[in-house]
Amino acid sequence: MRMVKMKPQQLTLDGAIQKFLLVKESQHTGEETMKDYQNCLSRFLQHSRNSLDEAQLENDVLTFFAAIPDTSPARYNKPFQNINALLNWLVEQGHISKNPIKVHKLRKRRDDGNIKPASVEALQQFLSSLDQGTYTGLRDYVICMVMLDTGIRTKELLSLRNEDYCRNNKTIARELGLSPRTVQRALADLERRQLIEKRNRRRSNGSLTSNLYRLTKHKTSQPPAKGGL
Repeated sequence: MRMVKMKPQQLTLDGAIQKFLLVKESQHTGEETMKDYQNCLSRFLQHSRNSLDEAQLENDVLTFFAAIPDTSPARYNKPFQNINALLNWLVEQGHISKNPIKVHKLRKRRDDGNIKPASVEALQQFLSSLDQGTYTGLRDYVICMVMLDTGIRTKELLSLRNEDYCRNNKTIARELGLSPRTVQRALADLERRQLIEKRNRRRSNGSLTSNLYRLTKHKTSQPPAKGGL
């Protein structure tokens, strides 16, 4: 019986992308980062010839970035970051010998930004305009103060849940990437201003397990902590 030697199936760009995404998922990459990878690499694949041939891949990369409008740095930089990560991985795995982005010295576009800082007086005027006698006013005031005191992003703050407010196991510090001391100062400041109330959680034997923090009615106006507004 004659044996026929099968040639190994050649890996396509699509196959490489799927394997790259699987590697990132196995590394427990964040959900939002995975979505960015999937969306960006899917667009890149649609505009490519689905090949890992180095000449074709190089042309696909250059054509893709040349077609991105010069409207905002973020529109260019996000695909740049994701595609560059894919190409570096392809080089590490031996699928290609060089990263076209590095060969042609492509760079992220500079983002000078158009954000203008607000003055302390403007922030104080805005905070004083919030009616802390209402739920929405108190809620907005607490949100603003937590963001100012900790530097937390809006999306990160809105994703917090009651179970995250656990001082003893440093959940807040871990989730926000802050030091425990920073979190403790912010919580102590909010508690001193009577914007939150702390309740101790205890085991059946009376020992303390953690603290529960909840929004509370703002009864009296307290000055901010030293260094605050």
